[in-house]
Amino acid sequence: MSPQSTTLAPKRWITIAAIGAATALAFSGCSGGGQQESADGDWEPVTIDSALGTATIESEPERIVTLGQGSTETVLALGSTPVGMEEYPWGADDTGYLPWIHEEVTERGEELPELFTGGTELDIEAVVELQPDLILAPWSGLTQEQYDLLADIAPTVAYPEQPWTIEWDQQIEIIGQAMGQPEEAAELIDDVETQLAEAAVDEYEGLTFSYIYNNGPGTLGVFYPEEHRVAMVSALGLTPDPVVEELRADFDEPGTQSALIGLENADKLNDSDLIFTFYMDQASRAEIEAQPLYAAIPAIEQGAIVAAEDQSLVTASSMITPLTVPSSLERYKPLIDEPVANVEEKSRPMRRALIMVALTVLLGATCILSLFLGSRPNGVTEVVDVLAGHGEAHLANVVESRIPRTVMGAIVGAALAVSGTLIQGITRNPLGEPGILGIGVGASASVVTGTAIFGALGATGTMGFAMLGALIAVTIVLVLGGRSSAGGIVPLILAGAVVTAVLYAYINAMVLTMPQVFDSYRFWMVGSLAGVDMSRLGQTLVPLISGFILALFIARGMNALALGEETAISLGFRVGATRLIGIIAAALLAAVATAIAGPISFIGLAVPHVIFALMGEDFRWRIPAALVGGALALVAADIIARVLIRPQELMVGIVTAFIGAPFLLMAVRRGAVMK
Repeated sequence: MSPQSTTLAPKRWITIAAIGAATALAFSGCSGGGQQESADGDWEPVTIDSALGTATIESEPERIVTLGQGSTETVLALGSTPVGMEEYPWGADDTGYLPWIHEEVTERGEELPELFTGGTELDIEAVVELQPDLILAPWSGLTQEQYDLLADIAPTVAYPEQPWTIEWDQQIEIIGQAMGQPEEAAELIDDVETQLAEAAVDEYEGLTFSYIYNNGPGTLGVFYPEEHRVAMVSALGLTPDPVVEELRADFDEPGTQSALIGLENADKLNDSDLIFTFYMDQASRAEIEAQPLYAAIPAIEQGAIVAAEDQSLVTASSMITPLTVPSSLERYKPLIDEPVANVEEKSRPMRRALIMVALTVLLGATCILSLFLGSRPNGVTEVVDVLAGHGEAHLANVVESRIPRTVMGAIVGAALAVSGTLIQGITRNPLGEPGILGIGVGASASVVTGTAIFGALGATGTMGFAMLGALIAVTIVLVLGGRSSAGGIVPLILAGAVVTAVLYAYINAMVLTMPQVFDSYRFWMVGSLAGVDMSRLGQTLVPLISGFILALFIARGMNALALGEETAISLGFRVGATRLIGIIAAALLAAVATAIAGPISFIGLAVPHVIFALMGEDFRWRIPAALVGGALALVAADIIARVLIRPQELMVGIVTAFIGAPFLLMAVRRGAVMK
């Protein structure tokens, strides 16, 4: 299918003679010669040059006839209704009119323009019968012969240089000049430009596209950037593939604003992120897409193809006019979003791998930095000497104390972030975090109970009670939520809320009535890495590794769950098992983290959102990235806790709350959180 028909058959000379006689008679009836003034007497003759001749408009036009594309829409936008227009069946409604033209005229309560045949079989007799005083064809395929016949009927404005070649704003400008409304035309251009500018989508920035067409099997053409339909797509924020300019030099097809490159040159489009095109019907689409060379174009192979099947949209989007732009932009974007997602999916593996490498490098650098920075100021060379084995003894002890703190901080951060990622995925709740299952409050209640019974528990005792309490709380939540007849995840969330409320009441009662419990509990409840040692790793290694392995094991199931429960079931995944394993993994990881460092807020909530923004929805990437990102976040927060108020230290839980809360709010405002 070619962009336009530009080769017109000549009329028979007998027809020309008959038309000439009719034209002379009609023209004498509608014009008395000389200049005819408008009602207000302020019309001045307008002269417009075109590639086919010069038109001098002596009087204000009242009976306008339009040929080609886009002229009718502009005339209507300038407040007039043509008496006749070339029929355009591609995209027309049941009445034979393009929908936006039919709607505009009927809303005004005016008579629809008379339709007549155009193109190679231009019905000049029908034009004569309409008795026009202006014929507009700036975007058409008129031949010189046809133009000469029309010019004998009324002043005729053709294309500036080549048939079917004109920029949209130039067309509006020419028509406004011919109708004596140049200022109104300029306003229309400004309005269209504003609509196009406001339609730009930030997510499309940097993506390239080629707009192609087919004349049939074995053919392939590419439209130039200035062609209307390409300009329409460009307005949405996409960038025409630079290769099109190279193709212009070698394959230009005069009068079409395109290059006819042939299907054997389809590989020229290999770097286009998106392909835009259109088809006559489903049969022609199937025939064209079945061609191996066509199907092998990378964008088409990846499903990054935008091919509108609604003929009215195809037509509307092929011309930039005041009437077609609003609806075209509104209807185009939903068609583009899925192919754009396919483009992003194609490029995501490399992008995700680079992000993982960057996060890992940052984590390594932060861990090294953690050995150099603390509440005691020291020089870089001093720490290097200590690490080399010949530094000052006290400083050596200081640096050695930072090693387990750094290692355990990375482990706790990783565990919290992965736990939060699982909880948010299972509950499909953007505010989900380990505390939603009562893990933190269960650990706290257990520590309070142990302190009340046994007094000061010490590091090992505190960790043991915290681990036990967290697991007991999760078990209670699973039992209560699992017994509900409602099913699904909502009963678990409600059970978690109930358990959390009850345990908080219990904790408050204990700390208010037992001062010694409060003194011990108030420091632990904030969360801190001070004083941790590597022995805690050995005590929690089994549940820690089990949690990470289970999280990675259900990554594919989590992807299916994100599509919805019914979809996941239809894909063959066991939704109940996936949720249960995910909850167990999240509980183990959060319990270990809480047992080691106490309840640390926002790592399990904020980090998963940041990772989602970086990695997208695929849990096969999100879980490993959360592991690295959580470790990075908590080690960095602990460095800040050590140096912010030297020589004193803040508890790291205070820092994560102060930094995490504003960071999460910023992510929400930027739309980076998951929906």
